[in-house]
Amino acid sequence: MNNDKISSVIDTLFSEMTRSFLGFNPKDKKISKQHNNLVKLFLTGLGTENINSEERDILKAVLSSTYDYIDSIRLKTRARVNSRLNGLESDYKKREMPISANKIRTIIGEELTTAGNSMLLTVNAEATKIRNLSTAMKIEKIGLGKGIKDPYVFFIVTLDGKTAESPEKTLHLIKGTTIPRIWKLSDIKGGHYIKGEKKPAFLPHPFCRCVLTPMMPGWGFDDKGKIKYKGVKHDEYLYQKKKFNL
Repeated sequence: MNNDKISSVIDTLFSEMTRSFLGFNPKDKKISKQHNNLVKLFLTGLGTENINSEERDILKAVLSSTYDYIDSIRLKTRARVNSRLNGLESDYKKREMPISANKIRTIIGEELTTAGNSMLLTVNAEATKIRNLSTAMKIEKIGLGKGIKDPYVFFIVTLDGKTAESPEKTLHLIKGTTIPRIWKLSDIKGGHYIKGEKKPAFLPHPFCRCVLTPMMPGWGFDDKGKIKYKGVKHDEYLYQKKKFNL
């Protein structure tokens, strides 16, 4: 049994998946925007494909971080496959029997399924992070153009049986209502949300479907959470703080 060959096949499989998902080759640092990948998602959120050097550096840093997550899954998969196959080989030698090819395929299949589940969590989490990050950069850029140093934002929440209690119903919405809560952009934490925190994050939790959105001056929400224009002097952030004692 050739463990090196099996490991090489696993490496090749992960390499193809990683390149397709990221749109980025960490070895040559080249970015591809030809397909529906994280690069394309970032550019869509930013609202332009003509990014400056600072935006490109941020994108590469995020993609490199995501690559590290995926590569750790690759290494764990290789290690688990080799460990199980070595154990299988030792067992069959003791019984003086040839190793079953079906058994080898079963082990590899089981470990790739486990890796696939981990990849799914990573893909969803990283897609949410890069979408919200690029949207925040766009909001900040638009705000500066209008003379707004710290723009107001909110999260569009999908309410159904899969909606999490925290942070969706405690921070993305005003607790006990269906009204999105207004935050200052500077309030949004850059990393992962940790349950119990008092402020939201760009990466709420795996499978989060909430979308970061700007709240323009003069606009607000009605009692059902529907957005509406309330007048040129209206400040929804201050209004919510006073009405709901936030």
